[in-house]
Amino acid sequence: AKILGPRPEAWDGHWTLLHARFDTSERDQRERLYELLRSEGFASLGAGAFIHPRDRSARILEAAEEEGIGDRIVLVRGARRAQGIYRSATSRVRRAA
Repeated sequence: AKILGPRPEAWDGHWTLLHARFDTSERDQRERLYELLRSEGFASLGAGAFIHPRDRSARILEAAEEEGIGDRIVLVRGARRAQGIYRSATSRVRRAA
């Protein structure tokens, strides 16, 4: 959470999950995306996977398109159901190539 930002909206129970896949030659693009994700409050789950409890899809997709890396990410929103099963709140927003 951003300390000096506005009070966050109530959590709707949905998570934003992002997976990024880059070639080794795309290190600069990968690092720019990861920096954006950190600045937006995403937590790393490891190996290109990130999670956020709010919907940041529009901002992330816009930035990815501006950087020309929209085809490198998969972004989904989902909610936890009983016993660890998740259901998708939206379909894949962006599919990795």
